[in-house]
Amino acid sequence: MEIYSFRRWFTDKSTISQFYIGQKFNPSCFVLEPTIRRDKDPRGIVAIPEGRYEITLYDSPHFGMKVPLLGNIPGHEYVEIHPGNFPVDTHDCLLPGTTRDVDSVSNSRDAFNIIFPVIDQALNTQKVFINIKNMGA
Repeated sequence: MEIYSFRRWFTDKSTISQFYIGQKFNPSCFVLEPTIRRDKDPRGIVAIPEGRYEITLYDSPHFGMKVPLLGNIPGHEYVEIHPGNFPVDTHDCLLPGTTRDVDSVSNSRDAFNIIFPVIDQALNTQKVFINIKNMGA
């Protein structure tokens, strides 16, 4: 199964994408990540590079639950998809939301509860990949 994250909104604090699962033409949700702009995050965090990454499930010790985990990302480890709403909530991870604003997504748990079962079910029969692409910066 293929998932697509098309990065469309860029600030010095965050990057927000439209997130598509499979061949859907409507976005399943939005995703907030760290900024792609180097040296803008005071923590030194920058979004993962564009690319195609395999997703597995991972028992997150921080969240105490299973979350999707993106693998084999150059210079990044433990990149999860988990609930969160603001740039401060992400340390390299992707935060889903049903709506977006400048530097935030909303209803993150609701969005997570929509996409997690789809990924979980797909992993029972096939590999799952996410394709991340910058659509402008």
